[in-house]
Amino acid sequence: MTNIEPQRRTSTLLALLALAVLIGSVYGNSLANGFVFDDAAYLSSAAVRDFDLTELVLANWRDLNLYRPAALISIAADQAIWGGRAAGFHLTNLILHAVVVWFVWLLALELLTNRAAAAVAAVVCAVHPLQSEVVNWVAARGDLLSTGLMLLGLLAHRRRHSGNGGAGPAWRVTAALCCAMAPLAKETGFLFLPLAWWLDNAQTRSGWMRRSFHWLRCHPEYLVLTAAVLLLRAAVLVSGGESP
Repeated sequence: MTNIEPQRRTSTLLALLALAVLIGSVYGNSLANGFVFDDAAYLSSAAVRDFDLTELVLANWRDLNLYRPAALISIAADQAIWGGRAAGFHLTNLILHAVVVWFVWLLALELLTNRAAAAVAAVVCAVHPLQSEVVNWVAARGDLLSTGLMLLGLLAHRRRHSGNGGAGPAWRVTAALCCAMAPLAKETGFLFLPLAWWLDNAQTRSGWMRRSFHWLRCHPEYLVLTAAVLLLRAAVLVSGGESP
């Protein structure tokens, strides 16, 4: 019995290593790619080049009515580190994709309690052709960040209730932070709240309304943070000046 946990950790590390090798073999050639399509709009932005946090967070970037400050900050950080070297930006995308696949593995393992099924889910996520756009396209950084934050938040949400992996308060804070940050990377991050609700209520056959109100009373931070991000987004897009 005492050897079970070390064996599980070893098998998990081996699985993650195998996934990393798989991702590298499929998408490693992206490191040789240049910039394409909308990438130039990011690289030519003064706010991105100068890492101007005020502009990145509080301005309507290029007057496009898109509010994705987390994605902009990530690309600005790459610009500060790598300059104009495209390989560095693609490396960040590759690492983020690997992190997303890792979170898929962990969440699937949490939900399915079957290592083989979790591995299949992670492999499909890793190599599905639809992933080629978000991995190879620097301007799709928001998709990777938003998906990764949602998955981490959902994993934390599950573990705060199950007690699996540590103290509940730490997981609760992690889930709340991810709830707030995911939509700041891309609008799809707003799906965190309904997905968290669905995870807890998918098997409910009756009393949906009553259970939903009870669920919201137990997780008020999700509703408050989602509303706060929506209000911030509206304020910036309505009154924020255009970012250069």
